[in-house]
Amino acid sequence: MLRVGFMLALMLAPVTATGQTLKVSETMIRTCAAETPYAVAQPTCAGDAANICQSLPGGSTTNGIVACLQAETDIWDAMLNEEYGKARTAFDSVGGEDLTTSLRDAQRAWIAFRDADCAMRYHQWSGGTIRSVVSASCHLQMTASRAIALRDLARNEP
Repeated sequence: MLRVGFMLALMLAPVTATGQTLKVSETMIRTCAAETPYAVAQPTCAGDAANICQSLPGGSTTNGIVACLQAETDIWDAMLNEEYGKARTAFDSVGGEDLTTSLRDAQRAWIAFRDADCAMRYHQWSGGTIRSVVSASCHLQMTASRAIALRDLARNEP
């Protein structure tokens, strides 16, 4: 498992093409999250910033596509961590330590599931270079979905 994680880390490292690092719009991604309605499991705009990134020089190669997907995932992951903190604060004020501990345990289990599920998809496509794109896309979609789910947990809506 450690070997797979190391290989994925190498493949997901930022790619520089013609001296330019592939980037995504954080504003676009945060707007996507903000405009995703309450209780919608998957933001339909997740991946849009990575798709735009792929039009940059070097973005259409396998490594470029993976770098664009990872760049968007990094922003969703930062938002996920922000939403997790908000949920912990909200849960602590209404449910105390038991609820906060349950949230922590659920988050740890979710991380393990995401990593295992995306690793399985990587191995499923072991016959070609598409496997790194499939795995990176899996991480992006699952991370975006979890960020939205955590956001909704912290809301005071039914």
